[in-house]
Amino acid sequence: MGRIPRLTKRYLRARARLGVHAGTAESRDVAREAGRLEKADVLPLPGDVYTLLPHEKETDASTAVQVLAHVHRVPRRNLWLWYWWTNDELTLVALTNVPPT
Repeated sequence: MGRIPRLTKRYLRARARLGVHAGTAESRDVAREAGRLEKADVLPLPGDVYTLLPHEKETDASTAVQVLAHVHRVPRRNLWLWYWWTNDELTLVALTNVPPT
């Protein structure tokens, strides 16, 4: 039994902005990796990192709250899934086309 997936508004906005639409190869690859995260016995997966999520472009960085999240690369794509998890839930926080720094 896997974790219940949750999608944040930020994740949904980023997915649309990056052109990751239903039925595309990118969408299938993102869904496959999200499924791996949902079903993983242990998180983070090897290679995932824990770092600060970049601010959205329209955000005033001087007043924005910094957010920590784990980051997982979508293989064969320049796409990065930012996530939080508990034993019961996986929250997809953001999707970027910029690797974590």
